[in-house]
Amino acid sequence: MREADIDYTPEKLFTVASAYLEEFQAQDLTIAIPGPIARSYEDPFFFPIHVRYPDGWEDGKWHTYQRFEEL
Repeated sequence: MREADIDYTPEKLFTVASAYLEEFQAQDLTIAIPGPIARSYEDPFFFPIHVRYPDGWEDGKWHTYQRFEEL
């Protein structure tokens, strides 16, 4: 955000990131982090980043499945 010259406060960033995290967890879209790894960080708080699937993603999945069936 600094590189994009976006003006923000750490409090606002934390609030928005926390809301995203809660939403992702509610939809079961987060990745579980094993306990030993999570405890190895002083502040084990990871914010999810939403990445949209590109156009044609479902077609790609179907074609990949077909190729595996052929093999």
